[in-house]
Amino acid sequence: METVKSTSEAKVLKPGNFYDLKFVGNIVVAGKRILFEVAKPERETNDYSTGIYELIDGRGVRFTRGERDYGMVRDKTGKLIAYESKEGGKVSINIKDISSSRDHRLVEIDGRIGKIAWDKDSEGLYLLVQKEKKNEDYRIIENIPLFSDDKGFMEGFSYELIHVDSKGKSSLILKGKEEIRDFAVNPMKNEIAIEIRSLDYDDYHARIGILSKANGHITYLKSGNGDYLTPGGIGGTSSMEYLEDGTLVFLLNKHEHFIEEAPEIVFWKDGKLNEVMKKYDISPGSALSMDSSMVDSTKMRVKGNQVYFIATVHGRVGLYSLNAEGELNTVLAGEFSVESFDFDEDVVYFVAQNSNTPPEIYVHDGKVKLLLTMNEQLKRWNLRKPENFHFKASDGEDIEAWILKGKGKGTIVRIHGGPRGAFGEALVFEAHLLNSMGFSVIYCNPRGSDSYGDLFAAAVVKRYGERDFKDIMELVEYSIKRYKLDASRLGVTGGSYGGFMVNWIVGHTDKFKAAVSDRSFADAVSDYFSGDIGPTFDADQIGGTPYDNLETYWEKSPIKHIRNCKTPILLIQNDADYRCPVWQAYELFTQLKMQGTTTRLVIFKGENHNLPYSGKPRNRVKRLEEIAAWFDKFLA
Repeated sequence: METVKSTSEAKVLKPGNFYDLKFVGNIVVAGKRILFEVAKPERETNDYSTGIYELIDGRGVRFTRGERDYGMVRDKTGKLIAYESKEGGKVSINIKDISSSRDHRLVEIDGRIGKIAWDKDSEGLYLLVQKEKKNEDYRIIENIPLFSDDKGFMEGFSYELIHVDSKGKSSLILKGKEEIRDFAVNPMKNEIAIEIRSLDYDDYHARIGILSKANGHITYLKSGNGDYLTPGGIGGTSSMEYLEDGTLVFLLNKHEHFIEEAPEIVFWKDGKLNEVMKKYDISPGSALSMDSSMVDSTKMRVKGNQVYFIATVHGRVGLYSLNAEGELNTVLAGEFSVESFDFDEDVVYFVAQNSNTPPEIYVHDGKVKLLLTMNEQLKRWNLRKPENFHFKASDGEDIEAWILKGKGKGTIVRIHGGPRGAFGEALVFEAHLLNSMGFSVIYCNPRGSDSYGDLFAAAVVKRYGERDFKDIMELVEYSIKRYKLDASRLGVTGGSYGGFMVNWIVGHTDKFKAAVSDRSFADAVSDYFSGDIGPTFDADQIGGTPYDNLETYWEKSPIKHIRNCKTPILLIQNDADYRCPVWQAYELFTQLKMQGTTTRLVIFKGENHNLPYSGKPRNRVKRLEEIAAWFDKFLA
C-alpha cells in the first residue's frame, strides 16, 4: 500500500487544518461503476456536507446532486442504488438507476433511519425508522437504561420497520417501543431476521428473532440452555446478513468470560447454531482509535457461501472470509486498515488508511494499488510515518508501540479508549497536530487493548489501574532511554477509558508536567448508577455492585486518588455524553480546585461521547485548540 511521501516544504499543522480533510467511505460497485461517499467539514455551516461520488479516470466525480446524500445501498442486481438525502431538515429516500443515471425521490421519512435494505426481489425497500417524541416539557421514565449515548433518553423513542414499494407506498411491518437495532431479509423465504433490545434489557443484551411476514409472528432464537442469544454488532454497522441459501449469519457475544469479549460470526440454519469461529481469536470490526473516519460503511458482506468481514489483528484492520465449515481466509492484510469494501467478481475495491494517510480508494487485483486520493492537500502537511516498535514489559509480555519523534518541545503520551480499543495503522489527526508543533508523541497498546486476543484484553478486568498502568509507565521509561527523550517534560492525554487512565496516572505519580483528561470517568460509584452502560459494564469490569463491593469501587475511582494530583490538568467533557456523564468532570474539577491544583474545565454543549470523531466541526477544532494550547503552555 502506498503512503504519502514527505515533501521538502513542510506545513505546520494548525487545528483549523481539520477543515481540509475529506472523509471517504462506503464503497459500492454497481454495474461496473465504482461509487463511494465523501463527507467534508464545512466552516460556514458548522456541519458536514456529504455526497456520493463515482471514480472516473482517476478522479472523483459527483454522482448524486444533493449536498447531503449518504447511506448508499445497492440492490442484488447491481442496477439500482438507494440512498438518503437530507434537505431543509427533511430526510428522503432516493432511488437511482445505474445505467441511465436517472433518480427519483421514493418517499419522505419523518424520523431517523437506522438501516435501508432492498427486498429480495428488488421491488422495494425495507426501512428501520427511529421516531422521537417532540415538544414535551416532561419525561416519564419506567425502564433502564434511561438513556443511551448518541441516542438520548430511550423512553422518548418508538421504532418502526416499514416496507416501501417502487411507487412509494409504505406498509408497516413491525412497530413498538422495544429498540429494533438491525434486520436482514431472507432471500429464500418470506422472513426477516431482527435484532431487538427489550425495554428491560441493557445495552449489552438483545434478542435475535425471525419475523414471519405471513402472520407477523416473531420466533426468537434460543441457545441450548434456553437463554436468549446475545448478539453484538461491528462498530455500529450491520450485524446480520443472509447467505444465498437462506443461512443467517450474525455476530454473537455470549459474554462467557467478560462483557467485552470479541464477538463471533455464527451461522444459523434449520434451528441450529453453528459456532465455527470459536477456534479463531480475532476481533471482527475495527477497534482502532482514530479521528479520520466518519462515513458509515458496510463492514460485513456476503458473497456466495462466504461472509466477508473486516477484523482487527495487531493494530491493523484486514479483510477476511469465513464459511459455515469454519474455513477462515485472509483476503487483504498489511500495514493498513480497511474501512469499506466491495467486489467486482474477484477484484476487491476498498477504502483504507494508515498512520499517516487518511482513507482513500484502493484496488486489489493480485496486488494493492492506489486508485484515487481525495486528500491531495495532505502532501503539504508532510505527515511522517510513526515508527513502530515493541518492548518487553516487566512481566515478559510483548507490547506494541509507536513514536512520532518531535523537535524538542517535550513528549506527550496518548492513551486510547475502551479499554478494548487499540492504536495502529489509522490516521490520528490530533497526534500529528501535536507532533507538527514540535512534540514527540508516543503511544502503545497496553494490556486490555483489542486485537491481541481475548486473554490480552481480559488482563485488566477487575484490575483497572494495575497492569495497564505499569505497561504505560514502562513505555515511558523505555522510550526515554531508546529515543533520548527529555524526562523532565512529559505530558499525557487520553479519552474515555484513556481519560480514566490519565486521571489515575496523575493521582499516582508526579512524573508528568501536564495532562489532558478527555470524556473521562472518575467516580465508579456514581458511574454505576448514572452511566448509560454503568450497571452492566461496571459490574463486569470492577466487580459486583457498590452495595456489595464498595471498597473496591472506591479504590478503583480516580477521584479517591486525585487529591494527590499536582499535575496541571485540562478536563474536557460533553454535556450530552451519557457514556461518561458530564458530572464525572464536575466532581474532578471541584476537588482539584479545592486542593489548589491547576486545572481548567471545558464543556461542549450538545455533544455526546463521540465529539472527537463526529462532533460539530467548530467544536472539534476548539477541542484541538484547547489541547494544543495546554501542552504548549506547560511543556514547550
